[in-house]
Formats: sequence, C-alpha cells, structure tokens
Amino acid sequence: MELQIIRENIGQLIFLNSFISTSLEYEMATAFSLSGDPSGEHILFHITVDKTIINPKPFADISTVSQFVEEKEVLFMAGSIFEIKNVTFCESSHVWIIKLHLCDDNAYELNDVYQEDKTIVSDQKSPFSLAAALLRMNLFDKAEKYYQQLLDNGSVIDISSSDLTINCFWRLINVARNRGDFDIAFAYSRLAIEQSPDRPELLYRSHKYISLNYLEIHSISEALEYQMKALEIQQNINDTKDQFADTLFNIGFIYFSQIIPNIDSALDYFFQALNIYKELNTYDEII
Repeated sequence: MELQIIRENIGQLIFLNSFISTSLEYEMATAFSLSGDPSGEHILFHITVDKTIINPKPFADISTVSQFVEEKEVLFMAGSIFEIKNVTFCESSHVWIIKLHLCDDNAYELNDVYQEDKTIVSDQKSPFSLAAALLRMNLFDKAEKYYQQLLDNGSVIDISSSDLTINCFWRLINVARNRGDFDIAFAYSRLAIEQSPDRPELLYRSHKYISLNYLEIHSISEALEYQMKALEIQQNINDTKDQFADTLFNIGFIYFSQIIPNIDSALDYFFQALNIYKELNTYDEII
C-alpha cells in the first residue's frame, strides 16, 4: 500500500477486501515486516479492537488450529473496515507503524470523504474501488450510498467534476441493473447522457450503458440503436481500437440476439471486431 496516501488520510477509513492474518506477538510481526525487499519501506500494522462495537466484521484467534502456534495468529475477515489512527516511524527497528482501529461494519457510511482501500496495492487508485468491492459482495445498497457520497463530496477527489459525476452515474446504472431495477438504471443512463453532450469520449460510453439496459429487458431495436450511436461517435473521435472493437462485438451480439437472428450482420460485425483483436493480440486462438 502506498505509505504516503495512508499518511495523508489520518482519521479516514480503509477497507481491506481480503482476509488479514495478524500476530499477537509484536516481535514476530516486526520480523515479518522486515523480511521483504530491503530497499523498500517496511510497514507494521498495529491493530486495536474495541469488543463493544456493535457490528464489526468477524475476527478470531486461530492459533489453536494453526500449524505455527507460536505466531498466535488472529484472522480478520475480508471486508473489515479500519480507521487510520496514526502513522509513525520507529527509529530503532526502522519500521513504519500504522495504527488502525477496527470499525463497525457500517462505519464507512458516516465518513464523508474518499476512503482508500486495499486495491491500491495493485495500483488501482480509483476512488470507485471500494464500491466495486461492495458490488462483488452483492452489497448493492451500500455501494449505491458510497457512489452518492462521491457525488456529494467530489471536491476532495482528483477528478474533474463532470468526469466524477458521469462516472458515478455509470456505476449507479450497474448497481440498479444488478438489482433488476431498470427504471432507475434508465434514469441514471439519461442523466449520464445529459451530462456529456460536449464530451464525445464520455457520451459514447453513456450510449453503450443505455444500450445494455435495453438489451437486458430484450428491447433489441433500442439496444442496437444506442450501440450504433456509440459507434458513430467513436468513428468521429478516432477512438482507441480496443474500445472500437468492443462496440463492434456488441453490435454483432445484438444482431445475433434478435428473435430471428440476423446471422449475416452478426458475423460481419464479429469478424470486424476479431480482426482488430487479432491486430492487438487480445484474443485466444481456437483450436
């Protein structure tokens, strides 16, 4: 995790989307933190837990079932949320100590600024990564609340206001679609289109989102109409080849999904997409 980001977010929340193995033995934990790349930063997470909090993610001392009893291992469940309390550097052990406090499972709803999550490890610094993790856990209502928080507090995020708004609308479309609430999905789709009339690189994506909504409810002609609108915009702006190929593939799929499939048109667009994928080396050989 990028240390500087943590240091700049004291008092904010951090969402860890995988299981966390910890040790009650300070010396052993310190040794683990020093075992990595000697040229890198060494970090020790010091976690405190208030057992009176109402609804934390589960955690347990698993030392009795561990192969390494001496580690006194405590395991925190994926999805645990912590408050960043402090960051200090220990001169004697040459280790950065990050103090975290386990929070209530709903604590992030009370936090009105951007919350960094563990996906930063993979250099995914998107402010949408926490909500994406919530969606993977089918926590649609919580994901929706987080996107609404981003809309309300966009000024604290390094994204232009219009980009943030449209990106939030796109993701709210996905939330609504996952819940099967297509009226809401269409409403957000139209809001995204209204927000991007002068941004063709965003407008075509908004058209693709509304096309997918129509495809989900089997309105094939409308789905095709909006994919075609997207394709026309992409042709005019000389869009990246991979995005262009994806739209061609979508159009082919829609032709194939008609009640009476238009095989010729479907194959035409599939082959156009395939030729681009071959050029980009982003396809798998069929044997």
